[in-house]
Amino acid sequence: MLTEDTHTDPWKRIDERAPTAEELRKAREPRVPDALTFVNVEVSSACNSRCPMCPHGYSDMGRSGRPGLMSLDVLERVLANVRANCTLVNLYLFGEPLLHPELPRMVEMTRALGMAAATSTNGILLTPDVAAELRRAGLKTLCVSFDAITRESFERLRGGGHDRVWGNLEALAAERERLEYPELTMRVVKTRERDEEVEPFLDRIAALRIFRSVTFCSFYPWPGQDVTRFEPLKRWSKEKPCRCVYGPMNILSDGRGTICGFDSGGEMATADLASRTLVEELNNEATLRLRRMHLDADRKSIPLCASCEGPAVVSRTVGVALDSFAGGSAEHRREVVAAMRKL
Repeated sequence: MLTEDTHTDPWKRIDERAPTAEELRKAREPRVPDALTFVNVEVSSACNSRCPMCPHGYSDMGRSGRPGLMSLDVLERVLANVRANCTLVNLYLFGEPLLHPELPRMVEMTRALGMAAATSTNGILLTPDVAAELRRAGLKTLCVSFDAITRESFERLRGGGHDRVWGNLEALAAERERLEYPELTMRVVKTRERDEEVEPFLDRIAALRIFRSVTFCSFYPWPGQDVTRFEPLKRWSKEKPCRCVYGPMNILSDGRGTICGFDSGGEMATADLASRTLVEELNNEATLRLRRMHLDADRKSIPLCASCEGPAVVSRTVGVALDSFAGGSAEHRREVVAAMRKL
């Protein structure tokens, strides 16, 4: 199975009657539906990887000016404020979630309030025992961000660590009969690799027999960063509306919320999910003002947005179900490679 997507409506799956992001844009409607499918929660604002294109690469705890690790008290208040209008909590945003020693407990707290929990990791700390502990806590999905198809590209984008992460994946595979893991998926940034390298990579991942799917995504820049030295960017002929305008609520480690999934410094935080409910904050006046500025093509008046190339850059994802790929026909494999060329 092959899926292609250019954006996600974070509320569409919870209410099929809700308008899509495109419909809201055409109607120039700054208000969004009250019920979200998911929110992103920053359990850690620090990272143990040194990705040169990421503002949080190899950062110290609290470098962002907020707590390096979200406290259980803040999480408890956040969960209470989003539970009525949310079905899934992604326990990740900026930083590496597995740095938080209480991550299993955070999963349990989320599940106890009737919401599903998911998280993502760069794989450095992902051992079989860690994955199994998260599964026992009730984690639904664990995404491994692998970042590149080839070892060379991985080392270029991460600054090292390929062999350690791959060793962890092989250890997970070796223990798959003994231990239960959450549903494992993989996310890969499509970089400069040649088309002929895609199939061997997918075969290698499928042979581990631990991942359900691999999602490839196009390279996307952070605000204010020149990333062209890492990867050439594909650009639209005309700038598109920012995908963050109608994105999910991103909740920082101190409980503040921002609609921008690239606001690593919290410059555009307009909500307080530690004190007020999701319904109150999704369409509060400060958030509506930001959406209106984007709808009125006035995003350059927002300092963070003025330094962001995102709306001008082609952003796509391609999802590959590994079972169907591994046993698929030559034609299906060619379809996957063809879809990858669009990234």
